[in-house]
Amino acid sequence: MPVFVSCAPETTPGQHPVSFRLRAVDGTASFGFLLFTITVRRAVTVVTNVPDKLAMQPGDVVRGELRVTVPGGPAQLEVAHGPLPAGISVRPDSQRFAVDGSIFVGFDIEASPGAAPHPSTPLQIFWTVTEPEITDQVVVNIEIVPDVQEIIYDSGTLEALTVRGWAQLAIHRNGDWFFRGHVHENGVVGDNYAFAIALNPIDTNSDLHYAIQQGTLGGTVDPFEDRDDDWQQPTGNDPAIAANWNAIRLRGSSAFRSVLHASTDAAQVFEAVLEALTIGVIVAAGAAVVGFLTSPTTRCQDPQWQVGNGEEAEGVKEIDPGGGMKVRCEGR
Repeated sequence: MPVFVSCAPETTPGQHPVSFRLRAVDGTASFGFLLFTITVRRAVTVVTNVPDKLAMQPGDVVRGELRVTVPGGPAQLEVAHGPLPAGISVRPDSQRFAVDGSIFVGFDIEASPGAAPHPSTPLQIFWTVTEPEITDQVVVNIEIVPDVQEIIYDSGTLEALTVRGWAQLAIHRNGDWFFRGHVHENGVVGDNYAFAIALNPIDTNSDLHYAIQQGTLGGTVDPFEDRDDDWQQPTGNDPAIAANWNAIRLRGSSAFRSVLHASTDAAQVFEAVLEALTIGVIVAAGAAVVGFLTSPTTRCQDPQWQVGNGEEAEGVKEIDPGGGMKVRCEGR
């Protein structure tokens, strides 16, 4: 005969005695009873900011964090690491806290300057909650890789209206960058286009750094405009790349985003691309969308930002009337 036991949300963790008595339906006789113990455990949740696979270079330090939620009243939490992969250390070795609800636990994963490259090796971060005891682990597979001097991000093939193309942004640890790409118009009527690749916010200002290419493509019936555009922007250098190289490298492809926009309205494509680059990006107050320094295309081209002689004015141009996200006109 199946018996179902439920646990009310307010039940305290620990061991609880439960008894069942067998009686006749009319209550005239008792046939015995059954006594057993139920252990109520806490529904502990642990979330970490450290990826499952982590590539580190000699000398790298990665700040890890656990967010531990412990329901059911006060308890003790202990966090400690298991055996360490070669060349890796974790500081501190162990930590113990009193917890009632949620708590953040921080630790540093360090690759020694002399660490030799090696394939992925698991690092275990154990956590234990007492009263009653619950233990589990977070596993990070760490690979020591040679020093990375250059990263090349490929947008893959993107489409906007009848325009199709790709772009690549190469960045170097000294701050150099190189932007190239290709677009093709497949439509009967041509379009204006803008293609941008950006680095997600990488510095303390939460600025979004980008490279952009704009142009005009002809359609199949247009005898004057070319249907293809290939570009290779001259190499530039932006100190923000060098200053934040390790952060960019550790984030991999998630450090980049790319956007292609096309329109028959030439004045609209530039701002539309920059607005698209900021979708889903969390930025600090006063942050800006900043063109890579020395970029020949980082310009304020709107007529309202030109002075009397037709030259472009310097300054800050708002592109979000309600939000304060701005474009700084730099690298001219």
